[in-house]
Amino acid sequence: MQYSQHRLDWVLHRSNSGTHVICKSEYYSWLEVEDCMNKRDHFSVVIPGVAGYTGNIPIHFVYHRSINDSAIPLLLLYGWLSTYLEWDKIIDPLAQFFHLITPDFPGYGFSPAPTESGMDARTMGAAYDALMKVLGYRTYGVVGTDIGYFVSSWMMSDVPDSIIGHFLDFMLVPPTQDDIDRYSGNQTTPEENAYLESFTAFESDHFAYSAVQAQKPLALSLSMGDSPVGFAGWLWDLKYAGSDGYRYTMDELITEAFTLWVQAPYGAMRSYLETLIPKSGGVDFPSYKVPTGLVQWGNQHGPFPELASFPLAPQSWAERQATNLVYFERHAFGGHFPAQSNWHLYAAHLREFFNCLNGAETLPA
Repeated sequence: MQYSQHRLDWVLHRSNSGTHVICKSEYYSWLEVEDCMNKRDHFSVVIPGVAGYTGNIPIHFVYHRSINDSAIPLLLLYGWLSTYLEWDKIIDPLAQFFHLITPDFPGYGFSPAPTESGMDARTMGAAYDALMKVLGYRTYGVVGTDIGYFVSSWMMSDVPDSIIGHFLDFMLVPPTQDDIDRYSGNQTTPEENAYLESFTAFESDHFAYSAVQAQKPLALSLSMGDSPVGFAGWLWDLKYAGSDGYRYTMDELITEAFTLWVQAPYGAMRSYLETLIPKSGGVDFPSYKVPTGLVQWGNQHGPFPELASFPLAPQSWAERQATNLVYFERHAFGGHFPAQSNWHLYAAHLREFFNCLNGAETLPA
């Protein structure tokens, strides 16, 4: 199955239509995947209800403790169509400098789905802060991307005294009415124009998956609950568009789809309803003063040229939310999953950011 070069929809080529099924049945080994997963230390904990959520919150997480006792505890929060596996490639390069905690969101991977409504970004943030306290960390760093960026951004306002630094590889910065008016009056900079046009293209032509998952997650999940191939196709449509041409292995794609599908897709898909509805705050995050690092990754090698600058908000726009933005870097490449596609560089940026918080080279490269 391939994308046409000239259209935004799927074109099915008969010669390729059986590739995924053949690979899964003849070459894919879940036992080998299990062996790889079990090289990490897995834990689970039940967090009592927090932030108005009355049910218990069971959380699966990988905990890779550094041999360096003075290492920085670091909480890593991913987003949609991922699990804790998004961080796997950067664990070993960072293990000398950080105690790494990579939880699965409720309903994602191996964390059971919520049993009641209300599992929004702020609730998840409160639960993860409680998790870090259970592990004995009064203060810690946070990494956020995609929905994890929603969660971590609320944590900056709700538990700022717990956070020593906030590292982002993605920041959703909607234009204000003033930005739109300046653009209409030809008063915006070329950088602002590129971002505004790419942001508009994403919202108008590539954001339908979000609307469906936020408004009708159950209907969508029911149609995919007994169709792992259909679910994998839904995930691949977005992953293909946002991965900057990164060539995933078939094992990576199947494993990511399976770990999201295995407990039924609804729990994970519902997170869009919970995090995007207005009563949960949506994307209207308060500004905060926690020291923040932002590394932007463009999509110049992706299949849709109009999305090349979608993630590349001007630094001054990012500072509207992160008022203490102490580290800012930008790459034209990398896409939406840079911890997978450019993991060496990603790990280096993380070390540099936490070095700069102390003004000294405390974490050697």
